[in-house]
Amino acid sequence: MFEASFFDRHSLINYQLFRAMKTLQQTTMSINTLSRNTGLSYSQTYTAFQTVLAQLNQILPDKKIDESSFAAVLPDVSIDRYRFSLLKNSLPFEFFDGVFKNPHSDFHAFKQHHQTSISTLRRRISPFRDYLADNGVTLNSTTWAIEGDELHIRLAMFTFFTLAYRGAGWPFSSAEEREPKALLKVINQTKQAFLVSPIQPMSKEALLILAIQMLRINCGHALLPNRRMQLLFDGETELPDLIFTPDYFPNLSASELKAEKQYYYFSRMYFMTVTRQPHQIDYQIMTHFQSKDNLVNRFVRHLVTSLNNQLKETKSQLIAENQVMIANLYRLSFTEYVLNGHFSQRLDFASTLHDEARTSQLTAKIRDCLKRIPKMAPESIYADFTSQFINGLYILVNDNYPELNRDMQMVVNVLIEHDSFVKRDLLNFLNDLGFIRVVPPTEAINPDLIITTLTKPKRVIPCMGHPFDPTVPLITWSKEPSDQDYFHLFQRLKRLQREQRTAADTNQTRQ
Repeated sequence: MFEASFFDRHSLINYQLFRAMKTLQQTTMSINTLSRNTGLSYSQTYTAFQTVLAQLNQILPDKKIDESSFAAVLPDVSIDRYRFSLLKNSLPFEFFDGVFKNPHSDFHAFKQHHQTSISTLRRRISPFRDYLADNGVTLNSTTWAIEGDELHIRLAMFTFFTLAYRGAGWPFSSAEEREPKALLKVINQTKQAFLVSPIQPMSKEALLILAIQMLRINCGHALLPNRRMQLLFDGETELPDLIFTPDYFPNLSASELKAEKQYYYFSRMYFMTVTRQPHQIDYQIMTHFQSKDNLVNRFVRHLVTSLNNQLKETKSQLIAENQVMIANLYRLSFTEYVLNGHFSQRLDFASTLHDEARTSQLTAKIRDCLKRIPKMAPESIYADFTSQFINGLYILVNDNYPELNRDMQMVVNVLIEHDSFVKRDLLNFLNDLGFIRVVPPTEAINPDLIITTLTKPKRVIPCMGHPFDPTVPLITWSKEPSDQDYFHLFQRLKRLQREQRTAADTNQTRQ
């Protein structure tokens, strides 16, 4: 969770409460209701509620917000906007925001401005400082400027600004927004080539990559060619120079221009595809790595083949056809190779999935797959990378290997008396959730949850001949469900999953 590095305990509670308020969005919302939905005590909830009201008045100074009127203004403040207001008042966030934007920031002036001691500041910034250190970026002990390999620094900056300013505007000045927009406009006019096609509309991510690149170049931190990155360009001749020419960068040497151009192509490859259908760039990535013998292709093939060989119920051909997963595996594996197994990425803050990955059987199978790579093979380099890499692999493949990930799934029975569109839509919804395994009630498997439209399920289910444990949670499903019903069902399922995993981890610790 990104916020955990910057919020103190009170801010985390306030953030948790505001998210609950946005989820419920009722005209009348009691402290008891909020307490039940957040798991906070009544006194914690009441104190946090009053603080949130005061913060909303600061965010919307033209409106007087109190306990009777807050529900009406909630739609005007998104979760991201509220979250960013908390970040702006966070000492560690302000520190890193300044350090990344200004490599020559004055640490002592910052300390004096905030009237804080060195020991307090060290303690407050330590969570994110330690995270950066684990990913190749450190703070100078004297000047407190960021140091490290330039690739690691740029990816750390991209991760920070992307997550911090999510839904909250632009992190740099207006001039530093106009420049990347103008440069991206030039790039968009270039004939489509390997890894480059017009980005319309101009995405915030694409502009951030260019803005960070310009900032680092202007501060005297131009790149030099990276030996490992050349694998991405092997066989790709006559790549357009785009903006990386002496006309735009007269102060850069020929080798620096080449390195900056290659970095920009690399950054285009770096973004994971999150849609179900592959994009043109996904096909380009797969074709590039599969067209020749290289350690990235060897590793991805070894991983997928090893997992497929353990399938008994799922057809491996269905997984082979999931081109988005394959392309993303190439992205992650190549980036890990270039940055030697550790770098900052948004996946690092997918805390729920990382918690799953640490204890799942599928992760153990991935780890075993890495151990079985022959020591003399070039792809054996992946066996030495950190657990963060293994967790990343888990996040990319777990939805496609539910059969190997059963211990992370909740077993759900659906009891709807007659086949109907309601039953069909509910089953489609559940089957799309990777952490749910729908099992017919007639199978001799104890469910973790029963979803039913029966009005008196505890009385009717035993009469239907289905095994029934009265301690199993029941969710009564509407015969005319709305989008809100599906939203609340998803929330309930995730909450039950967390409770289930917490109980399992507790039992494992006791053993």
